[in-house]
This record gives sequence, structure tokens and C-alpha cells, in this order.
Amino acid sequence: MSLSNDRTAKEMHKKFQAFFHDNINLINTRCPQQKNAFDCGLYVIVIVEEFKRFIYENCILKKFDDQKLDKDLFEKFINEISQCMTSESVNQRRKQLKAILESMRTDRKK
Repeated sequence: MSLSNDRTAKEMHKKFQAFFHDNINLINTRCPQQKNAFDCGLYVIVIVEEFKRFIYENCILKKFDDQKLDKDLFEKFINEISQCMTSESVNQRRKQLKAILESMRTDRKK
């Protein structure tokens, strides 16, 4: 994690621990990076959506009651997201979000 993200990550970590009342490990790892100066928010959205899907498929559906997000499971996620998250998939998500927002604007005018 870059130094600019370190403090924010630690603050979020504290909030998650307070919310879940549990010992949650902070794992410093690599993740897909945008190749421009304006897609960082979109990358965050896609990564969080994929992380939610991954946890559902690998922990909830498989009923790992005591499954913890250990480093191996997290590395499995990072490997999956790194392979499937391409510039094209991010552009596709941008188009989907734009269509959703335009639909909301149209519905509001009615």
C-alpha cells in the first residue's frame, strides 16, 4: 500500500473492527491499478463489487462458519481480480453505471 493510503487504510480498519466487534487483520497486498488519473473511483467500485461476490461464493455459499479472510484466501481473490479486471471490463462497468444514472434521471423527470 502506498504511504498516501496507509493512514486511510488504518482508519478504515479501526472502523471495521468497531463495527464487527471482531479482530480483523489488515492485509497489505497488491491490487489492480488504473492506468490514468481519473479511474481510481471506478476501480474501487469494481474491486469492492468483485470482493463481495468472491466472499459470497467462497465463504457464504460454502458455509465456512469459521472461515477467516486469511492471507491465502485474500491472495486467491487478488489473483482472480487481477486476471478478470481489464481496461475493457472497467469501461463496460462505466457504461453500465452511466446507463443507471441516466435511467434514474429520466425516472425522476416523470
